[in-house]
Formats: sequence, C-alpha cells, structure tokens
Amino acid sequence: MIKILRKVVPLETTSWIFKNIHVMELIDKYKMEIKDIARLIGQDTSQVKRWVLDSRIPVRIRHLAYQNEAMTMVKNICQSLNIYEEFKPYLYERAVKPQGHKDRLKDIDFELLVLFCKTNRIPLSLLSDATDVESLVEKVLRTRFMIPDFWRKLLPEWFPHHFHHHYSPQNQDPSEDFFH
Repeated sequence: MIKILRKVVPLETTSWIFKNIHVMELIDKYKMEIKDIARLIGQDTSQVKRWVLDSRIPVRIRHLAYQNEAMTMVKNICQSLNIYEEFKPYLYERAVKPQGHKDRLKDIDFELLVLFCKTNRIPLSLLSDATDVESLVEKVLRTRFMIPDFWRKLLPEWFPHHFHHHYSPQNQDPSEDFFH
C-alpha cells in the first residue's frame, strides 16, 4: 500500500477518496501513525492529515460511506467548522444510508444544517442532551425552511426547557442572546 501511495499521490488525478481509503487502512489495520505514513510516501504530515477522516467517525460509518458512495458527504460533515460537533453523529448516520433512501442526507440538507448552525447559537444545555440534539437535527431537516427568523422563533418553541424566555426584539436580554 505504501508503494501504491508513493506512486499515485503525486498524480493530480488521484482522488481524495482513494487516498483516504488507503491511509485509513494503514491506520486502522496496520496501526500506523500519520507521521510514519507521511515519511514513507514522501509527503508532509499536514497533507496526509487532510486525507484522514475524523477518528471519531466509527469504522462502520466509514465502510458504509464507501459502500453507499457517501464519502464526499461524510468528508464534508467531518470538515465543517460550522456544524456543531454534537450534530455530526446523526448526520453521518443519515449520510451513509443507501442511495435512494428517503432519509439519506442530501446536499441541500447539508447546506441547510450549515446555515442553521451559522445563524443560531444553541444553548449548551440542549447540546448536552443527546435526545434533544437528535430531535433538533430531525426537525430542522424535516422543516427544510431556510429562514433564520423562522428558526429563531421555533427553536424556543421546540425546546422551551432550554430557553429562559421566548426570543423577540422586545424582550431580548443581551446577556442571554443565544442567536448572535
């Protein structure tokens, strides 16, 4: 595998998925470290790190992502700086569903979640409750509304026990502004 990577990595046509699969196999199966792989294939450690999926992604998800042609979506979820880390396990599960499955995460769903996370600060109390996080992800995906004001109104209605008061410009307390 090292010989293969050493030959194909310099080629511009080598896909991220190809590099990822081989590097992840070296890490998972042969317990190699990124710095050793980088040294053996003649690449910078930072470059090889870009080919590695987040180690928090379960091996089962990685295999399903490859099998169901969802590597790009899993990579996008993994690398997103905007999506809350607590959302990612639920998004991975949706991303690796078989093609054609009604609940498979689509590009529009991903963009919706990115926008949602960019425009809403979620209370830590909600993020620490796995059941509520899963419910929130499902509700955002099910509504498919991309209107931040709609979310600002509904978030406290969906999870009133995590919000001290309803959000409105009239009663907004700057110290409790969860959305900006």
